[in-house]
Amino acid sequence: MANPGKSLRQLAGYLKGLRSPVKIYAVPTTAGTGSEVTVAAVISDPETHRKLVIVDPRMVPKMAALDPALMTGLPPAITAATGIDALTHAIEAFVGNWKTPYSDGMALSAVGLIFENLRTAYNDGKNLAAREKMALASTYAGFAFTRANVGYVHAIAHQFGGLYHTPHGLANAIMLPYVLRYSRPAITSKLAELAVRARVGRAEEPEDELAEKFLEAVEQLNRDLGIPTCLQALKEADIPELAKAACHEAHTGYPVPRYMTQEVCEGIIRQALPPQSAPAKAASTKPTPRKRKAAA
Repeated sequence: MANPGKSLRQLAGYLKGLRSPVKIYAVPTTAGTGSEVTVAAVISDPETHRKLVIVDPRMVPKMAALDPALMTGLPPAITAATGIDALTHAIEAFVGNWKTPYSDGMALSAVGLIFENLRTAYNDGKNLAAREKMALASTYAGFAFTRANVGYVHAIAHQFGGLYHTPHGLANAIMLPYVLRYSRPAITSKLAELAVRARVGRAEEPEDELAEKFLEAVEQLNRDLGIPTCLQALKEADIPELAKAACHEAHTGYPVPRYMTQEVCEGIIRQALPPQSAPAKAASTKPTPRKRKAAA
C-alpha cells in the first residue's frame, strides 16, 4: 500500500521501500514471532514457493501492547511451535557474530523465561502467569534478533515454509537441535552460558559439559512439547535446492557462527527426513553423527 507499483519481490531485502509504511499498532496473539518490536516481515511468494524477507526499521510498530489473555485459547501445538520460535530467535541472536551486550541481555532473559514457562503454558493454556512470561520472552527475543539477527535455523525454516507451507515455528523447532549440534565447536562457551541461564547446569561446571547439557535440554523440551524430529513433507529430491537457497539466504545476511557449505547444509537437512524417506547413510551425516530419536 505504501509502495504502489512495486512487487513483493522488488521490496524483498534491506531498505527497498521508497515510502514509509502506514503506522502499525501491534497486539500479538501468540508468543513467538516478536513482530511487535522487529524490523522484518516475511511473506510467502506462491509463484516461486519461497519466503521473501523484507527488512526496514520503518516497519517497527509505533506502539505494542502485550495481553496474555489473548493467548489463553491457543491450542497446545501452536503454543509449542511459537514458543520454540521465540527460543530460536533468542539462541541464534546470542550465538551469532553480531551479538551486543544489549542483545545478549535480551536473549538470555528470553531463554530463561522460556525454559521456566513454556511447558506450563503448553500443558495449562489458561495459566495467565505463564502466558504473560512467554509474551515477555517473545518480545525480548524480538529485541535480541532485531539487533543481532538470526542464522541457519531460520534460513532453512524459510525454505521449508516456502516449499511445503510448514508453519514457521515448527520448522524452526525441528531444525534447531541439528543446527546447534553442527555449530557447537564454534559456540561451546555460549552454549554453556545458555545452560546456566536455562538452569540446566551450574556455572562452575566445565564448559563442554554445560554445552552438552543445553543441547540435551533443547531436545528434551522439544520432546515434552510434542515436536517431531523429522518433517513429514521433506523429500530427498528437494534437499539440494533447499540447501542452496538456505545457504544463499544465510550467507548474504546472517552472522552465522560456523560456516556451512551447501553439502554440509544438505546433510543437516537430511537429518530431518522422515524415516521411510531417509537413505541408509542419513544416520551418519558429516556435520553431527547422531542417532535419530523417535518423535514424542
